[in-house]
Parts: sequence; structure tokens; C-alpha cells
Amino acid sequence: MANENIVHEATERKKTSNLDEPSFTFSQEVFLSLVQHLPIGIVCFEYESVALYNPVAEQLFSTLGYTPKKLWNLEEFLKSVLDIREPLRYAHLYTKRLHLTNGELFILEFTIVSTPEPSVTFLILKDVTDLFTYRESIEEMDRLLVVGELAAGLAHEIRNPLASLRGFTQMIQRSKDPDSNLSYTQIMLNELDRINGLVEELLQLAKPRSQPFFQRNLIEILNSVVILLNPQAIVKSCAIHLSVENWDWQQNVLCQPNKLKQAFINLIKNAVEASEPGRIIDVIVKRTHKFVDIFIIDDGPGIDDSILHHLGKKFITTKESGTGLGLMLSQSIISDHMGQLEILKNEKRGTEVRIRLPVCQ
Repeated sequence: MANENIVHEATERKKTSNLDEPSFTFSQEVFLSLVQHLPIGIVCFEYESVALYNPVAEQLFSTLGYTPKKLWNLEEFLKSVLDIREPLRYAHLYTKRLHLTNGELFILEFTIVSTPEPSVTFLILKDVTDLFTYRESIEEMDRLLVVGELAAGLAHEIRNPLASLRGFTQMIQRSKDPDSNLSYTQIMLNELDRINGLVEELLQLAKPRSQPFFQRNLIEILNSVVILLNPQAIVKSCAIHLSVENWDWQQNVLCQPNKLKQAFINLIKNAVEASEPGRIIDVIVKRTHKFVDIFIIDDGPGIDDSILHHLGKKFITTKESGTGLGLMLSQSIISDHMGQLEILKNEKRGTEVRIRLPVCQ
């Protein structure tokens, strides 16, 4: 056949498989040509053995140190190559992180597709390593940009306790009363703890992001974000108010803590920047069955309808010097956590951001 050089047919089938090739509404030659030219990997299993595969699939398998010819069935591929043993759903997009023999990271997206012919199943594969690496580098740049902006606010906030420490030190130098000195030193220790807490939060944010998911207390994450952003709010004579309704304080969410914190920082920081001086930014947490809803409400001018439905895309922003990347990355992070993010007009105030995340059962 003319296609023998571009689409490889398995030379061996299971001995129990003696039925005819699956039929198609168009010619087999057209089908094979289509499979060969698609820029994604395709492996066809018939009666659980490999019937054919295209060059992209062969290249992907070669990267992983395998060849489709040696696969006995789809289950063997999932177990031996991807180390997946649990049942998978048809037509669902899966992402698998793998480490090659040379130690490099390899990220594979794949889908299992059923057909009207019960004996035929397709495996669709795509190398998304570069895409994920690019996205993570963009997230890293956004994180470091926010760290720089927060550092300026924290420097302003740290000046206050430093001034207090200097004043109390001078008072101790002049004081001859040991009891009053003890009260001064306690206040000084509290101020030092306050400075240490601010610096610790900034250092935690500046650390490289952890990839694994952990069970973490959502309120603790939000509290740390409020601590970080309060200096910026104070500069604008604003306040961030965190309130919790119908919430089990021992309840956790499954998350990547640094990434989730970054999303909340971007969203609450936007609310602070949009608010008029002297206003309050409300962060409200509510438990709803298997989910937790987080509302971020500001007293800004709101968002025009012509922009509202396009927020979350690159370069769509209400800021004069903004790029829209912060909101886009926040949406991506929330989506990675199986959550939802909406931006709405608040009827009585400015803009309302709604985030819904699943809670650990």
C-alpha cells in the first residue's frame, strides 16, 4: 500500500481476533492519510491489540522508551507506560507528568475515545511539556512581580514597628524603673513578632511553587493573604475584612498552597487597587454542601459591560498599565483546583469576584 511508509500496521494480532477490519463511511486510504497528517499521536486498538499508529505516536512512544508494536493492549499501555491502574473514562482529557530516563520532565495529555464499533478504541496523545513549562514560567514571573510590589508595601508597614522599637529603646535607656522596662520589652517583643510575621509571609510567597497537592486550611491561606495585602490597603486608607459563615474551622481544601495563595493575592490586590480611599474590601467565605464559596467585593467604580465578559483574556484589563495576565493566571490556577471563578457587577457596590472550590470530604 502507498501508506505503508507513513502509517504502520501491526503485523501481529491476538490469535482470537479473526474478524474483518472495522468499516468506515469513507475509504480506508482517506482515513489512513488523515491519521498520518494529524499533528497529534493516534493509536488504534482493535480487540485490545494495536491495529495502527501514526508517526507522531511513534515519536512520543520513542521518547518514553517504548514502541507501539510491542504493546499488547490499551491496559498494558496505561499500566506499563503511564503507571495508571485505576479505571479511566472515555472522552476525558487526562494529563500525566512523567520523568524520562535522563531525568527530564515530560508532560503528556491523552484521551481514550470509543467508537460505534465496540471492538475499536482510539488513544489520542499529545506532548504538552513546552506548553506547561511556558505557562509555569509566566506564572513565576507574575508571582515575582507581585512579590516586588508587596515588598514596597511591607517596607512601609515595617517602618511603624521600627519607629516604636526605637522609641521604646530610648525610653529604656533613660528609665530607672525596672518594672516599666519590663512592660516596654514586652511591647517591643510584640512589635518584633509583627515584623517577623510580615517578612515570613513574603519569604513564603517568594519560594518556588510546590507542585504536589496538599490538604490545607483555606482560612489560614486567606489570613496570610490579608496580612500581606493589608499594608497596601493601609496606604490607600482602606481595610480588608475577612468574614466566615457556616464553616467548619477544621475543614480543608486540596490545593497547591502557594499557587492558590497567588490567585487570592491577585484578586484581592485588584479589589484594593479598584477601591476608593477609605473603603472596605470584603472577603466572605461560605460553605455550600461539597463546596466553599469565596466572595471578594470592592467599592470601586465597577466594570463596564463591554469589558466584563472579556476579562480573563490576555491584555484585557481595566488598568491603564495592566496586561490582564494576573486575572488570566488566577483563572488558570482556580481551574487547576477544579474550581470556578466569576466576575460580576455587585448591585450595591463595585465589582464582585466569586470563587467556588471543592472541599475535602
